[in-house]
Amino acid sequence: MGATKAKAKKTKKAAPTSSGFGAKKDIKAPFNAAASLLRNEKLYDKLEKESYQETMSEGESDSVFREFVVTVQTPSQSWFPVAQLCIHSHSSTPSQFISPSLSFLAREVLQAARTASPSFNNNNGVEYAAEPMGDFMTHVYDTCIEPSQSSQPVLTLKEAREIIEIDKEDVKDVDALKSKYRKITMKYHPDRFPGDTSSPEAIEAAVKFDQAAKAYDVLTSNSQQSFYAGLGGKARNDFKTFEVSDVGKERVGMSMDLELGGYRAAVRMLDTDISSFFIARNDNI
Repeated sequence: MGATKAKAKKTKKAAPTSSGFGAKKDIKAPFNAAASLLRNEKLYDKLEKESYQETMSEGESDSVFREFVVTVQTPSQSWFPVAQLCIHSHSSTPSQFISPSLSFLAREVLQAARTASPSFNNNNGVEYAAEPMGDFMTHVYDTCIEPSQSSQPVLTLKEAREIIEIDKEDVKDVDALKSKYRKITMKYHPDRFPGDTSSPEAIEAAVKFDQAAKAYDVLTSNSQQSFYAGLGGKARNDFKTFEVSDVGKERVGMSMDLELGGYRAAVRMLDTDISSFFIARNDNI
């Protein structure tokens, strides 16, 4: 028998090290918005408590704890409130931290929106707005959620158009709107009933004259497409939209000491009953 050749032993390739050339990159876990929102809610409570303790211990604190209500809308869903935003900063620091805070916390805000409205799953074309908590309480909460007995019913855009007797397509025509409004107010003006304030006709005219003024205010406010944005009329001037960019990226100042111009921001969900009220009443019509 002929001699047989010995087979060469195969050597195992060494596994690439994590730091060498061609090493596999660590796979980053997907962002968990729900978990982050829960962490934010705890941080919000912590910042709120710290601010309160500072005020109680020092009498007059050097820091300021500001609260805002955050609202969102998409091309298919009109404005509705979803979250509270708090910003804790030094009292001498400008309060222009809303936009960077919303950019950093936009994913948590959207998670709050999805929780309030399960149909809110499309992140495309989302717009953000915010206003101080005090303004929200005055123009929104005290008007719609827990209105006082003396407060007047809130007009929707549809109701306002019916009072002025103008079609939806004509509302954007400033001259047409003014003309309709003047016609209504002339018809029910108090001067048409001199010295008469108690007759049924005079009382009805006074009510309709007042309704026309409120309807005109609603239709000429800064939003003609949203029941929510139209609340408060022209008196509600701190409801503003904000641009969001570089979502989730920490901004300069978020880790700095407050005394050096730093600030802290956190969000928590708004009461879902409040969000649901506006989701149900949105009349994007």
